[in-house]
Amino acid sequence: MGEINPAFIQDPEHRPKLSIIEADGIPLIDLSPVNSPDNSSDPKAIEKLVREIGNACKDRGSSK
Repeated sequence: MGEINPAFIQDPEHRPKLSIIEADGIPLIDLSPVNSPDNSSDPKAIEKLVREIGNACKDRGSSK
């Protein structure tokens, strides 16, 4: 990889100030049911996951 042109590097005082507060309200969804070690996921766990994703889309979707 080459070096980054200094023209594209912002001074620290001009960089965004990120904090955990910006992510407040974003749903945390456990996707582990689709990645079970034996590939035989529990159907009820998959149904719950689908509901959680659906609710997150309805509640926090970009269509608001």
